[in-house]
Amino acid sequence: MALTRFGFIVTGDDFVQWTGTEHFRMKVVGVKSPEQGIQAAREMVAEGIQLIELCGGFSPVWAGKIIEAIDYAVPVGVVAYGPESIGGMYRLFPERRAKAGEMRGRPIAGRTRDRTSPRTGSPADTLDSAPGRTLAAGRGAGQNLVAV
Repeated sequence: MALTRFGFIVTGDDFVQWTGTEHFRMKVVGVKSPEQGIQAAREMVAEGIQLIELCGGFSPVWAGKIIEAIDYAVPVGVVAYGPESIGGMYRLFPERRAKAGEMRGRPIAGRTRDRTSPRTGSPADTLDSAPGRTLAAGRGAGQNLVAV
């Protein structure tokens, strides 16, 4: 089966736009907050979208919530930004920088602070003081993520 219906969800403002050709259609949905991405993804699945991509404004946590909300019906990808983009992302999303600051140093649910990353020797299951962090357990171990 070929990909003929693609969906992209971007944080910014509310809008819906369809574009494409006779053989390929793309739906782009703008949302004001990541929470709205859940409903947008559900609607895309109901419309026959075969693959959903989330903009970099969605954190890995919100990507997981969206994947679970659509019950893994279609693949969901996330645009990721490297450490060199942290400053630019926080300039675009200043409210998320404040929220990330509130979370720093708190243990991730169900984890303890006494674990350390085999790669860095730093606490593996806490949000460090830097806006970007390294996952040390589970999927994506060792990948740098920018949580905005």
